[in-house]
Amino acid sequence: MANLTEIVKQAALQAMSETEPAGIVFGTVETVGPLSVRLDQKTVLPESFLLLTHNVKNHQVDMTMQHTTDKVEGGDGEAAFAEHAHTCSGVRNVLVHNGLVKGDHVLMLRQQGGQLYIILDRLEGAV
Repeated sequence: MANLTEIVKQAALQAMSETEPAGIVFGTVETVGPLSVRLDQKTVLPESFLLLTHNVKNHQVDMTMQHTTDKVEGGDGEAAFAEHAHTCSGVRNVLVHNGLVKGDHVLMLRQQGGQLYIILDRLEGAV
């Protein structure tokens, strides 16, 4: 049976950990369909424990564009293929390809209690 000192110490440590609303953790993407992230040799988080920011998923965004393509030379001189350029301007909806891939190293924020992890961003190199 634990002595009173050990019980008080354990209660104090638990109280301290509960005052921390979140913690930073690192992981490695194990699979993408369904998504899973490995924290360490024994712990793999399933997709149900993970929330993603736009930094780590494919998403659409509206962008304002003002762009003219380079001139393209026609092949046989006919009007339809004569040298021309195209202008693209205005607001366009663009798909940003930011999805995670197997092996990506990620920075996560762990919710108190450890049941929810927000993947904030991917990291360069090994964790």
